[in-house]
Amino acid sequence: MTPRTAGMIIPSQHAFGRDERSGNIGTTDEPGEHWNGDPGDDEDQPPAKAGPVIPPEALAPLRDAFTQALQPQIDAWVKQIQIRLPTVKIDLPRSASPKVNDHLRRAILAAMPDTTAMLAQLSQEIARLPRLSDRLQLLTQKYPPNWLGCRINPVDAWPVMQDEGIPLVWVPRAGILTDLLASPDRDTRLKILVEHRAAIAEDCRAVLAEVTHPEMTEQVPLGLKAIDAFAAGHHESAQALAVVIVETVVTRLIPPKEPKPGGSRSKYTRIAAALRVEDPEKVTVEDMRLTAAMAPIGPFFVPWYPSNGNPAPEELSRHVAVHQAHVAHYTPGNAVVAVMLLASVLRALQEQLELTPPT
Repeated sequence: MTPRTAGMIIPSQHAFGRDERSGNIGTTDEPGEHWNGDPGDDEDQPPAKAGPVIPPEALAPLRDAFTQALQPQIDAWVKQIQIRLPTVKIDLPRSASPKVNDHLRRAILAAMPDTTAMLAQLSQEIARLPRLSDRLQLLTQKYPPNWLGCRINPVDAWPVMQDEGIPLVWVPRAGILTDLLASPDRDTRLKILVEHRAAIAEDCRAVLAEVTHPEMTEQVPLGLKAIDAFAAGHHESAQALAVVIVETVVTRLIPPKEPKPGGSRSKYTRIAAALRVEDPEKVTVEDMRLTAAMAPIGPFFVPWYPSNGNPAPEELSRHVAVHQAHVAHYTPGNAVVAVMLLASVLRALQEQLELTPPT
């Protein structure tokens, strides 16, 4: 297949184009719901057998809609209780003192409105919420699949992806993901990833098997070989091959940001700038999965030159791996990040290519 120039496969208005009205990075021209949920705890909650579990923080965008629709009715119910309760006569004979709780319960129930009618009315109010079913379906479709069943706040996860360069979308599996986000720093996270390298290799194979788009058919077999090398303990080989595959697909399919006057004209720097998210709370629901999957490309594309006198980046770096190969950079930790990035990025681009009309 003849490689296309960057931007032809995923036009800028569909792939991380900046919405001029909202300033958000996303795949749609329409402003969407935003992620601004409260942090959840780190307890692993497996999905119910009947279907995926949507974490509470993923439903945060609906909170205002529920409040606005239901608050007037709730206020009315509270007022009814406040009016009725003082009028209820509580007569507690001395002989009834051991059963005081029963008397109080009956008194409070007497002041309560008809709960059956309340629930019926509540159901009607919920049914009137605009586009509720559509929003819930969108959350299920666009939330990272390996995050379902975990209580993950995207705002907390973003620095791990965008600053530390560790992929968290599609891979790793939920149990490992929860441990990663509960860890205090990048070194601890890398140790967890290396300890679970067999499971991660399995996850990466499963995700890469879903990549079937013609634009990446020549990279998928190489990606599987990189995962095989990693699983066999050849982490240097796996890292090198995974790095060049990710570089190939990203530079081919992601259009770089237009250079600023006097700014860097490096293709890699401008692609990283196009993918960077300054405020994760403003990432739209529609763009959540794709934007999060591409977040680690920032540190991956950071340039480094020994002549500048700066220390080499610790995070997985395309520039170091390809142009300044060093034993200190080819490590089991960077290798596991490389194969995860390979699976996550190719799967994200597969999804985007499916949504992008052919040119």
